[in-house]
Amino acid sequence: MDNTTSALQDLYNRTPRRHNDENIKEINNIVTEYEDILMSIEAINPYYEKQLPTFFDVVEEIKLTIKKSNDKKISKKSKDEYFDTAACTLKDSIEELISLYGEGKKI
Repeated sequence: MDNTTSALQDLYNRTPRRHNDENIKEINNIVTEYEDILMSIEAINPYYEKQLPTFFDVVEEIKLTIKKSNDKKISKKSKDEYFDTAACTLKDSIEELISLYGEGKKI
């Protein structure tokens, strides 16, 4: 496993599942690290450059969902649901990127 794949797997494993203030900070840090990895992969070759725009769109959706999960005006249950949606979407995106990254290395 190369460094990028290891870093992605680490982000996947670190993604929290429960909503609380500490986990909000952690998931925001993970999303930032994920975005940095996306940018570094995008610069590797044209294959990735063409494939990754949808991943950046997902990152923006995740950020919005995390922000909603921290809204003071909604119930704890809603906060938990938003956070869970963000965490699941992030994990799905990371898994998809690990697969895509493996395919791109074959080119």
